[in-house]
This record gives sequence, structure tokens and C-alpha cells, in this order.
Amino acid sequence: MDFDVRHLEAFRVVAETRSMTAAARLLGVSQPAVSSLIARFEQQIGLTLFRRTGGSLEPTAEAVQLVDVVAPVLADFDHVRQAIADIRDGRSGRLMIAAQPLVGLALLPGVLADFARAHPGVSLKVLTSTSELVRHMVSGHGYDLGIADVRLDAQAAMLASIAAPCVCVLPADHRLAGYAMLTPTLLDGEPFVASFPEREIHHRIGRAFADAGAQWTVVAEVDFFAVAVGMVANRMGVTIVDPFTAAQAPPGEVVVRAFAPALDYRFAVYHPSHRPPSTVARAFVRSFLAAVQAVDGVTVSGRDADR
Repeated sequence: MDFDVRHLEAFRVVAETRSMTAAARLLGVSQPAVSSLIARFEQQIGLTLFRRTGGSLEPTAEAVQLVDVVAPVLADFDHVRQAIADIRDGRSGRLMIAAQPLVGLALLPGVLADFARAHPGVSLKVLTSTSELVRHMVSGHGYDLGIADVRLDAQAAMLASIAAPCVCVLPADHRLAGYAMLTPTLLDGEPFVASFPEREIHHRIGRAFADAGAQWTVVAEVDFFAVAVGMVANRMGVTIVDPFTAAQAPPGEVVVRAFAPALDYRFAVYHPSHRPPSTVARAFVRSFLAAVQAVDGVTVSGRDADR
């Protein structure tokens, strides 16, 4: 039998309205088009569905039985249509994000909350881990987006890169707290909480001190910037971190100051190289980049930066 959903929809509406003309009006087509659909449907299924009685059409007994079968099928089809529209327009779906701790702790909570309110039909799953694992999860483990330190040889594809000006964090009562901007010369010999040497920023800070002829006195090395800020709040020394982590510092316990020479902390948004980002993923990236760019001095580049 060669019929499709158009025939079922025409049959249902004619059965409800008892009129080809009224059905055509509801379906947005011509009356001859509806008559042709019904005639073709009757021919295909081998049943007479309507008989003309006076000025209206009366469904046959077989048509009455068939309406009960067709109605749930069309309801399911309407559901499929709506689901397709929601997925296409980014109103529903699933989004799996892997992010390194800087982003996972300092940036994502607020962005995700706003995104969830704007996209209530989207389910979210978030993994926070090291940049290395984030790129690994995106490249081959089903995650839609990854946010991690920039690495040019990453197997995942880069959507956008972000450069954020690093700042200096020191105890609120530190002798240098009155300065608006700190330099390696001013920080010469100060106890310093640094990131692990595996992080590029560790070596860039070290070079800045060496170029200024200042002593970089590292008293502790930590894996996450948030830990460094916490140690500064407990008077273990000073540190240099990204502005997002610094903004989460305990109020009243530390102060945040500009640092020169300028040092950018760089991270990027990745997606699996074997498939383009979904509509939902692109919507989230736009929200995320808007939040990032709201911070003074942050620059964003890449093919999704201006979308």
C-alpha cells in the first residue's frame, strides 16, 4: 500500500469536519487536493471511507474504526515533528562538557545556570578534570565540548581560543597591597605559590622574573590556581593566576592587583574533530564566550569567536 502521512492527516481532518472544504481550509490546501488525497487513500487501502448524506460527508463504519488507529499514529508523528524542531532550534537535546578546573570552578557554574534557564529542554553533563584528560574525553569519548589549556597538537578541533590577563593575588594586609600594579622587581624574594612546571604559565612567570633580574622564590607548587589562591589567603605567599579564579578569592582575605609585564593565560574550546558541533553546543559556546569577554582585558579568537 502506497500512502503516507499526508493521506492519514487528510483522512483524520475530513472525518472530524465531515467536509472536504473545511478540511482543506484547516490543512491549508485546496479542496480538490483533499479530495484527491482521500480518493487515493481509499484506492490504496481498498475501503470506502465516506458517503455523502445531504450536505455533509458521513464516515463509514470502517472509517470510524480507522480513526481510532490513525489518531495515535499522527500524535506520535506530531511529537516527532516537534522533537525535530526543538533539536534543530536548540530547544532540546543533550550536552556533555569536559572542562579543566579553572573553567569548571570559576566560570561554568554561572554560565551553565543561565544556559539551563534559557534551554530548559537540554540535559547537561559536566566533567571537571585536567586539560590532558579533557582533550582526551572530547577526542574519543563522546563529549560534545571541551575547555582546556591551549595545545596545538591536540587531537580535538579548536572552536575558539581565549587569552586572559594574569593578575597577582596577595594577602589583604601585605606590604605591597597598596600598589595598583605589581612587577617582578617589587615581588623580588617574596614567597611565591606557583603552578606545576608542566604548565606553560609556570615557565612564562619564571622568565618574567629572570628578565627583570628578580628572585622568584617558589615555596610551593600546586596543580590548580584555586588552590594557590587559597594558600595565599592563608598567608603562605603571593601568586599569579587568571582573572576568573582571582574573582572567586575570599573577600577581605586577599587583594588582586594588575601584573606587568603582561602575561596571558590561554585556554580554548574544543569539539570532536570527527563531527561538527550540534546546534545546542554552538548555543552554549556563544553563551560561554559572551561571559568570558565580559571580563576586562580578555580576548577571544577563532572561527566561533564572532558568531
